[in-house]
Amino acid sequence: MNSRIFSLVAGLLWAVAASSAGASEPPRYDIRARVDAAQKKVEASQTVVFTNPGPGDADALYFQIHANRRYTKKEQDFVFRYGGYFKINPYPENFQQSRLEIRSVTSGSRALPFAVEGKDETLLKVTLDRRLSPGQSVTVQLDYDLTLPHAYGRFGWHEQIIKLSRWYPILSVYNGKGWNNYPFYPFHRPFFSEASLYNVELTVPADQTAAHTGVAGSSRENGDGTKTISLSTPQPVREFTIAMSPQYDVVEEEWEGIKIKVYYLPGRRFAAGKALSYAKSMMAFYTKKFGQYPYPEFSVAPVHLGYGGEQMSNLVFIDTRAFEMPGFLDRYFDFLVSHETGHQWFYNLVGINEYTEMWLEEGINSYFVLEYLESKYGRNASVLEYPAWFSDWAWTVPELTFRRTRDVRYKMITRTGYDHAVVSDLASFSEPSSIFSLTYGKGAGIAAMLKGVVGEEAFDRIFQRVFKEYAFKNLSIEEFIRISQEESRRDLGWFFQPWLYSDEKLDYAIAKVDGKEITIREKGGIRMPLQMQVDFRDGTQKIYDVDMQGKNEVIVLEDKKPVKRLQLDPKDKLLDIDRTNDHWPRKFHLRPVPLYLGLYEIPALMPEDSYNIVVGPEISNGLGLKASFQKPFDYIAYAGTDYEFGEQLHHSRVGYRLNNIFESQTSAGVEISNTKDYENGQDDLASGKVYLRRELWPAPYNVADLNDHVSLYLLRNRNINDGADIISGREDGRNIDYSRRNESIAGVALHLDRSGPSPEPVRGYKLDVFAENAGHFWGATQYFFREAADVSVYQAVTPRSRLAGRLKAGAGHPDDKALFYLGGMDGLRGYELKSVRGANALLGSVEYRFPVKDNLKLHFFDNLIGIESIGGVVFADAGQSWFSEFKNSSLKRDAGVGLRMTVNFGSLLEKAVIRADVAQAISDDDEDDPRFWFGVNHSF
Repeated sequence: MNSRIFSLVAGLLWAVAASSAGASEPPRYDIRARVDAAQKKVEASQTVVFTNPGPGDADALYFQIHANRRYTKKEQDFVFRYGGYFKINPYPENFQQSRLEIRSVTSGSRALPFAVEGKDETLLKVTLDRRLSPGQSVTVQLDYDLTLPHAYGRFGWHEQIIKLSRWYPILSVYNGKGWNNYPFYPFHRPFFSEASLYNVELTVPADQTAAHTGVAGSSRENGDGTKTISLSTPQPVREFTIAMSPQYDVVEEEWEGIKIKVYYLPGRRFAAGKALSYAKSMMAFYTKKFGQYPYPEFSVAPVHLGYGGEQMSNLVFIDTRAFEMPGFLDRYFDFLVSHETGHQWFYNLVGINEYTEMWLEEGINSYFVLEYLESKYGRNASVLEYPAWFSDWAWTVPELTFRRTRDVRYKMITRTGYDHAVVSDLASFSEPSSIFSLTYGKGAGIAAMLKGVVGEEAFDRIFQRVFKEYAFKNLSIEEFIRISQEESRRDLGWFFQPWLYSDEKLDYAIAKVDGKEITIREKGGIRMPLQMQVDFRDGTQKIYDVDMQGKNEVIVLEDKKPVKRLQLDPKDKLLDIDRTNDHWPRKFHLRPVPLYLGLYEIPALMPEDSYNIVVGPEISNGLGLKASFQKPFDYIAYAGTDYEFGEQLHHSRVGYRLNNIFESQTSAGVEISNTKDYENGQDDLASGKVYLRRELWPAPYNVADLNDHVSLYLLRNRNINDGADIISGREDGRNIDYSRRNESIAGVALHLDRSGPSPEPVRGYKLDVFAENAGHFWGATQYFFREAADVSVYQAVTPRSRLAGRLKAGAGHPDDKALFYLGGMDGLRGYELKSVRGANALLGSVEYRFPVKDNLKLHFFDNLIGIESIGGVVFADAGQSWFSEFKNSSLKRDAGVGLRMTVNFGSLLEKAVIRADVAQAISDDDEDDPRFWFGVNHSF
């Protein structure tokens, strides 16, 4: 069918459906915009027709002007810090403020008063010259100028791509609550808008290719190096978005009368073909479930988004890095494209208040996207798809499934005090990434349970009604609950209230088995219909429906046959936060591994319904064997033994870590180790560590980061960071001297990080403070006390360069012990490691960091590793360490240069900075040769 005929027919069908539901006249926008790609500015004029939908009169219009958002210093700092979560610097040339300047507002020939309101200055109030009754219309014209920031995200520019999302004044929603004017929360999508009709005349440089909402009509050359494109929306959309670049090319395909277009950058044609197939298969899946996509076109555009993807109208943005991912992440690429494509139904077609009720958009869409992925790749589909040659070896690596990733972050935060009601204002979330854990993860689980409660047929009817009655309208959770109750013919308040509006949890457990009597305990605060599967020893099976009336329910089995095992919720329908206690007897999973890695201790990569036993060879202090016993999320016990063949040393250790103490991010651990020297016995050593650690922030934003924390610890004959990969997180152990013999140390450490983005901060600070006391306990003979403070700061010098400075001061007693050292790659780089010792220390370093070559885009091993950029540093270090008298020591100084190579892994999965420094001591009494140092991530 011709796309224009299809557009007309689809529009008429949807218009009939919308009018039958009592829809009012949608707002209309006529926009004329000129984009100056060189100056990064937009000059625009727009005419808006608004018809008052009632119920009350309106004496003013309110527009959201998101491009005018004012950021406080605190917000700016956190935006940079949070950039580490997505492995990008959100503002490559330091923070830049966009501005939307309103030149005039008129209605006909009359000027209308207007004012910019709100603490964040994202609200434009236009006072009308007459009251507008329900059903009456008004036409206003706004003239404005827009400056674009150099920024990642949905709005701004980077390299040769310009992104314009929510760039123009867009009407707030007017309904029975009046004008819905919400602040612009800088994370996620704080949007709520009416479906509207658009006509846009877009003037851009002639070499630009534009991806856009709506469909393109005529295009004309203007004779001044620009062209004007006419764009329109045959059916209402939520907003009008544009992305443009002179580098864009496009691959397209007609499917069911819909033109699907995927834009791509040079060298990414093959990835664009994948994206097109993913978008097409997702559209087929959703069309079958919810009805035909009612627009003639749909586009996918790569932009420097900084995160995976984002939905617009008739258009989705996908981060450019997603087009560069290695082949084994193709399913993740599918997830990104399909998730955003699904929002054409849950966002563009049926609107939702994304500031207060985003579950209805993100949670529901996430549920159906998982259903799509598992229908395509199989139940419990793996995220990673290994090449054929590796398929026989896939068992050697932990498995990451889409279903497990849906739940794992939610189940972690329920244990650490960061749980939160799913339905709440965006700004109320304690930390931005918790939005993904709760609204997406927990939210998808809630949708799955709703299906289990109402049944598949009623569940399908609910969404058939949603898309029939609310196409081009806004749907609220209240209305969704009403439809759900009507289609299921039951009161669902008992279900929705705790799951959406509280932080209560569900945790059923088999508490006791006494012959034929089984006691089931409700340990959380939510009750749901429950089933129990009974497996008998004769091979038969029976399902019991359990009606929980109280905290404990006793089930008496009628069958006299011997019971082999019991399992609660056998079909995994419930969002139970602890599935290990759903089994009797408790379930154990033995996992032999070819090489024991820390990956096997991550809950997302291991079964969560069993206690896991992992055994395998390891390479640690030598070659050996390690085994661990784990309860997912909660604790791990382990033992390891290794042998150093060259040194004839045998190392052995046992340890235990308990997590989530007091339902907080508090953990405690102990490790005892022993070294046996089979050559002469000189290196025999027994050692140990006990610690209590409280994390002060929900999560670090980079694998190599230290999370904010405070630790209390006891050490016996070991360094503070010995075994840190197992027992706890690392501490800042730089420049601290441990003899590792006859020492028993009690200590406290504090780490705060307010810099960003990781791993190459451009602003902010880091602070580490510690104090230790060594005493005559646990058989130790050493005594001392020491304390130190270490602060690093980062400050921009030019848009592309910055200064980094570090100052560390340490003091100790008695003054004849070597408690600090300053030499090495983390101190005085012109001096050998652990030189310049003393009981007291003072160290200062400064680096000037500047770009050498950006945008390298070198990829190796099917894009598994990529080199992004090379930077240079010029640095100087100065320090002094002394024993009894400061004057008896001398100031040590060095200077040097270095290179910094920014490397990514899997394109967008992780990032690190590989550094190489050469330094020369320049103190008067030193004539050492230059020293070379290599490391990963910055030294301070």
